[in-house]
Parts: sequence; C-alpha cells; structure tokens
Amino acid sequence: MSPASESGRAPRALPVLVLVDADAEARERIATALTRRFGADYEVRAAGTETEGLAMLAQLAKDDVRVALIAADLAVTGDEGGIAFLERAHVIHPHACRVLLVAMDRHGTRIPFDSLAALKRATALDRIDFWVVKGGFSPEEWLYLRVQEGLSTWTRLHGTHHEVLRIVGDQWSPSSHALREMMARNTIPHGFYPSDSERGRELIAAQRVDVAR
Repeated sequence: MSPASESGRAPRALPVLVLVDADAEARERIATALTRRFGADYEVRAAGTETEGLAMLAQLAKDDVRVALIAADLAVTGDEGGIAFLERAHVIHPHACRVLLVAMDRHGTRIPFDSLAALKRATALDRIDFWVVKGGFSPEEWLYLRVQEGLSTWTRLHGTHHEVLRIVGDQWSPSSHALREMMARNTIPHGFYPSDSERGRELIAAQRVDVAR
C-alpha cells in the first residue's frame, strides 16, 4: 500500500474547457471569467472560429487530453452555427458537456426570446446539454452556476477519481478484500490494482517492493 503521491507516474494534464466565440471581446471576457473561477482544476482554451475550434479539439484528442466542457456561441458561424459546431465537436469528444452561449435579445432580458425556439429545439433533440445567456450580468449570475453544474456531472461520470492510497494485491485474496473493506468503511479514497495488472506492476516497481516476501 502506498500514498498516491509516491506512485512515480507523471501527473496527467488538466482537463480542458474549450470556448468558441467569434466576438473577440466576449470571448476574452468569458475566458477570463472561466479561468478565474475554474483555472485551478481546468485549463481554458479559446478559439475565434469554428475551424480553429475543431482543429483545437482534434489536437487535444490526438494528445489524449480530456475535454470536460465545450462552449460555443449560437451565432459563431450563422443563426444556428453554434449548435452545428457542438454536434461536430461531440463526435471528437463525446463525453464533454455541450454549452450553447446565447446573446441577450434586443430587449436585454434574461430570457433570450429571439432565440428561444432554437434553444428549445436543440435541447429537445439532445444537440446541447444546456444554454447560458452571455453578457449583461456578472459571471456569478449568468455563468458560474450553470458551468459548475455541468462540470460536476462530467466529473462524476468521467473525471479522475482522487485516491489518497493505492492498494496492490491479489484480486481474490482475503487480506486484499479486508484492506479494501477497511478503507471503504473509513471513507478513505483509494484505488485497488491487481498485482498482475500493468498498473499494479508499475506501482510495485516504483515502490521497490519485494513480492517474494
């Protein structure tokens, strides 16, 4: 059994939040807000065009970097360009949360009545996960809460499980089972790796354990 920090494996890159918006001012404002609130746990990357955004997502997939959330402006390439972009992005990163950014309507209301029909249709057809009105309000009002909900769901389903301890042993050994049961009973976050698995062998080698003992 070893502390997780002593495994010897290089830390994995932070999950990425990708933002695509043709409006440079809005893009900078949103990227700054996301970095300020979520930058400790996620890397924020921004693109100004659909082509640039798709290329960025493809490179992240090639580099095996997890993308937790993709946010795109509804009008990034036309009236419903953001919805189509999110569909294409979903093919590259199927587990990422899909967020549609919508400009305030001409009356400046919190509900974008000008785009409401398109938003309802996209949601009903599962083309997006949720939408957020951009601009007009502070990030605490219009951005952070919805994004946090999306990231919490992503982390629960696809995020890395935090491990305080890692246990290596025989899959069916009574002592292994007893140790894992004790960790669970005391709510200690842990991971179990069979000694004959690739990860198990890595941990044994990193800790210089004599398995013959």
